Amino acid sequence: MSSPIDAPSAPELRPPAAASPLTALLEASLRLLLLAGLLVSVVLPLQGHPPAQLVPALMIFGVLGAGYLLLSTDGVARGVRAAGQRHPLLMALPPLLLLLPVLAVNRAANTPADLTSALSALIFAFLPPALALINTPRLRLSDVGIGLVAVAAPLTLSVAKGQVLGGTEIALRLGAFALPVLLLIFTTREQKARLNFLLLCAALMLWYGVEFGALPDVVLPPMGDADGGQYFRLAVLPLFLYTLALGGKFEGLGLRFAPAARDVAPVLGYTAAALVLLLPAALLTGFVTFRWTAPAPVTAALELVGIYLTIALPEEILFRGFLLRYFNHSLAWSPAAIVALSALVFGAAHLNNPPQVGLYFVLATIAGVIYARVFLATRSVTASATVHALVDWIWTLAFPR
Repeated sequence: MSSPIDAPSAPELRPPAAASPLTALLEASLRLLLLAGLLVSVVLPLQGHPPAQLVPALMIFGVLGAGYLLLSTDGVARGVRAAGQRHPLLMALPPLLLLLPVLAVNRAANTPADLTSALSALIFAFLPPALALINTPRLRLSDVGIGLVAVAAPLTLSVAKGQVLGGTEIALRLGAFALPVLLLIFTTREQKARLNFLLLCAALMLWYGVEFGALPDVVLPPMGDADGGQYFRLAVLPLFLYTLALGGKFEGLGLRFAPAARDVAPVLGYTAAALVLLLPAALLTGFVTFRWTAPAPVTAALELVGIYLTIALPEEILFRGFLLRYFNHSLAWSPAAIVALSALVFGAAHLNNPPQVGLYFVLATIAGVIYARVFLATRSVTASATVHALVDWIWTLAFPR
């Protein structure tokens, strides 16, 4: 089966043909259902609070969810890209609207804004879209400094927030910073001509912000301190999609929710393959043990939706939808090498999940190969995210760690 990776130096895929009215209706309905599921997962932990406290939080998360699930279409992305080319400065400003709830919370609490949190919120809202707008395929000398500073920001902001780093945390941050540095060192002149370095740094900045806890903590009443960071962890998803749209890399994600008949066999086959390959190794090494959690059906279904929307789909958009395609276009290696590289990066992203981090890295790398094959077979991050979510869901229900 052909895939986007078959022609490494080829341009991005052409937009798909217009969907039939029935398919378009199904797509819109599924997006609305997923948005409803996302909001339910936000409200459930807040049962018992008066509606006057729930409504503002629901409105805020509803807007973020709409940007993530309702506006994330190829048509909207093309419009954003065209507007960004015509009015780059203007199109860098909309993400600053993400700061309004932060200001509202501080005003309602009659407390001054924490300077570090305010600065990090401003950096994360403005810099990634700005980098996408000034990005060019060919590497320029000025791109190196700007891009590396952007990547370093989330790796050091958590220290500014008072986090004390141990040796492992320092090593992980150095490894994360090494990724763009290695690309600068080891790519050829021809590869640097299509490196899109600033767009890569924008993506890494948002990823590292989540991975290393650098996103600002915003407590939205009636949420407690433990859930306060949930706002920016959700806000980063529409922000990343907006950044990809500005950079012209949204189309080709295959971010469609209406199921396609051709996707059924790869999804079922690769889900089975993932379980056959991963579970025996995890059981034999003691990485997991069988312990059925026996949740109620509704609870299990909501857990699957939560895993899909907050873990599987975001990771597939980043690692398969963006990074795999980025490595393919920039490096022009063989398909097998590109899949291996993207899987290794995916495995490395799990090195901060103790215990048994080495085994976790191996298992996650194997899973990364499988998810990459799903993406290449279907040209859809939602298909690879379905396999990803099913695997994680089964592990959560039967093999909790």
